[in-house]
Parts: sequence; C-alpha cells; structure tokens
Amino acid sequence: MTGARRRSAFAIWGSLAAALAGCPLPQPVPTVEGDVSVTPPRILTETVVPADGVVRVAPDCAPEAFVPFSGTLDDPDLDDAVEVRWFVDYSPGMPGVQQNDFPAASPDGTDTRRALPDFRFFPARYAPGPHVVEVVVSNGFYSLGRDPPGSLQPNRTPQPGYETQVFRWLIVYEAGGRCR
Repeated sequence: MTGARRRSAFAIWGSLAAALAGCPLPQPVPTVEGDVSVTPPRILTETVVPADGVVRVAPDCAPEAFVPFSGTLDDPDLDDAVEVRWFVDYSPGMPGVQQNDFPAASPDGTDTRRALPDFRFFPARYAPGPHVVEVVVSNGFYSLGRDPPGSLQPNRTPQPGYETQVFRWLIVYEAGGRCR
C-alpha cells in the first residue's frame, strides 16, 4: 500500500470513528409482563421552577405566602397514565404524599410533554431549618399505601419493570430569602 493510499485509508477510518463517537449506544428499555417495552416518563430539568436546586426563603413569611414548584415531563407513550407525587421531607417512616396528580397527555395526540401540576410549599407551616421538596414521577407506581412488604421507599416504589424519576429542591430559611 502506498503512502497516499495508507493516509486515505486512515482518513476514512478516522472519519468513521469520529462519526461513531457521537452515536449513543442503545440503552436497555424496561420491560413488563409479556416483554412489553415501557418508556418511563422523564422530568425535563431545564423546565423546573425554581431553576436553582437551593431555594432561599425568609424565616418570617406570612401564613399565606408560598413558593411555587413546577416543570414539564416528557413521556413518548401518550397512552400512559403518568403519576406525579410530591413530598416534603420524605422518609420511609413518614412517607406521606403531599400532593398526587395525573397530568393529561396532549389533546392533539402529538406532543409528548406534560406539565407537572403546580405544587405550593408554604414556609410558615414548617419549622425553620432545611427542608427537601421532591417530585417523583412514574408510569407504574404501586397504588398509594399498597407497596410490597419490606419496601424501602413506601409510596415511591415502582412496580417491576417500571422506573421512577426524582427531582429535589433544598429549602433553606435565611434573612433576605423570598416569600410570595
């Protein structure tokens, strides 16, 4: 092989390698009974409000003042029943759901995005100190209060073959923080 041909072959292989480097590898898709593929809903992190993961609130907010939380999720399967569960200071010993929603798919049947129903955190209802607001989404939760025995995360556990996605905000009380 001549030097020119060798350089040409290397150039072709180099171009091919560079092109393939940008191709994502196929990811496993969860399956449920009968090997049916399930595409889980995903929170679009660029749409969450507040955008910052640390939310500063004033320690002296009025009782009616609240911090609104919202966002958008994406679920390619428009027939899915997607469930959104909001928690404040979740722990397995106190797994209470603060708000539970089922956002509707687009009426035109083409847009895969769904709005997360707004959640309101009322700072005056909680003792000053750090708190965590979480939104958990899935298209296959166990029914509320019906997790399998020994579940490590009651009210957040997906059924076999399904997934959850979580987004968290840390609430910090400090002078100069906001109240709405």
